[in-house]
Amino acid sequence: MAHEATGGGASMSPPATNGSLAMALFFVVLLLPISFDLAGLRLSPLRLFMLLGALPLMIAVLQGRAGRLIITDALVIGYAAWIVLSLAANHGAARIPLGVANASETVSAYFLGRILVRRSEDFRRIFRFGLISLIFLFPFALYELFTGTIVIAKLFDPIFDVIFRGKSAHGRMGLERVYAVFGHPILFGLYCAVMVANFVVIFEGAIYQRILAVSLAVAMTFMALSSAPLLAVVLQIMMLLWWRLTKGAWWALAVLTVCAYVIVDLISNRSPLEVLFAYATFNPRSGWMRMAIFEYGSRAALNNPVFGIGINPFPRPNWVPDSVDNFWLLVAMRHGLPALLILVAGIFAHFIAILRAQLPDPVLMRYRVGYLVSLVAVLFTLTTVHVWDAAYAFIIFLIGAGAWFYTSDHASSEADTPPPPNGRPLRYTRFSDSPRSATPGKPDYRRAGARQTQ
Repeated sequence: MAHEATGGGASMSPPATNGSLAMALFFVVLLLPISFDLAGLRLSPLRLFMLLGALPLMIAVLQGRAGRLIITDALVIGYAAWIVLSLAANHGAARIPLGVANASETVSAYFLGRILVRRSEDFRRIFRFGLISLIFLFPFALYELFTGTIVIAKLFDPIFDVIFRGKSAHGRMGLERVYAVFGHPILFGLYCAVMVANFVVIFEGAIYQRILAVSLAVAMTFMALSSAPLLAVVLQIMMLLWWRLTKGAWWALAVLTVCAYVIVDLISNRSPLEVLFAYATFNPRSGWMRMAIFEYGSRAALNNPVFGIGINPFPRPNWVPDSVDNFWLLVAMRHGLPALLILVAGIFAHFIAILRAQLPDPVLMRYRVGYLVSLVAVLFTLTTVHVWDAAYAFIIFLIGAGAWFYTSDHASSEADTPPPPNGRPLRYTRFSDSPRSATPGKPDYRRAGARQTQ
């Protein structure tokens, strides 16, 4: 296991017991497939949790409980504010409660991740709870795969509104697509898929647990019978293999990806995105529909660039469905191009900061690879699907949870690192300031390192 840093600002980390309880509560409300109406607003345990937690979480971050403030914090708040503003601009005051609810899901999930994950043990805890959740859901998912019965939702049906099997989730290959506790099989599949690369790196030292965890995540991703989550798994496996074979030649991979995009664009009579839609689906007709949705949805976004169209239907022919299978496109359509740019800028700044973070432990560097690989795969997959409710909250939570790589005591960005004395690198240490003097003839790097992490 990774060595923990306990110097400088360790007091800002939540106590282990409180952190475990808070994260356990988050997973419980995340996976409850129930909702109810209150004053015309649909509420679920997750949404209620996020609404009540938004302000306290923001105050806790301002008080320093999540380490130093970062640019992504401001951009996430800006994105949430634009959600409220765009819905008010399109629908008036009547839709402000909906805007506040949607914004709180973003802000609360993000800052919950920022606060609860401050060290490597906290990061591992996410995926331990994730593994427990998959083990718990597996027998219900397996039963649903063969029978089509959403067991957990059926148990709550007499009391609450619950998820139900929609017309769009057709059975495939003689099996039924699994919802488990999510509003759509795609959401269930993405929740399972995001675990894969993280399970690979978290459980590297325990071979049997690693095989169990990864196999379970891949098998349950398949149960969604959806191409998008499976694409996310394939991308993770390919990137992990690249990492193993090239020792992390990520710039070379980026160049090859750009070259592949250009080649497809030159030799095909379709755009690379259209090629992706056509081949990354179980049903070719679904791919063509996605292309039509992208065409008319893009027109709607460009014709309403500032505040979008809100939750109004977008102009399209009758044969084009009203659902939009592209998360990024739907953000631009509903809330305008500024919302999309703010969100993308926040995620981009987050990724750059993680890549630049100096991590003193190979275990932490391995965690970074697994985290970035899983998140890149899922965020890329969102070009082919929309994500909402619990799956959306979990992805935003993971984005916030990744900030510990560059804001915790044992990690610093290159931009924040002072020049090393005598041209020698600073030694990152798990020890705080000590009255003991340095070894004669050697600089006391312990004190410099402790000051640097505060």
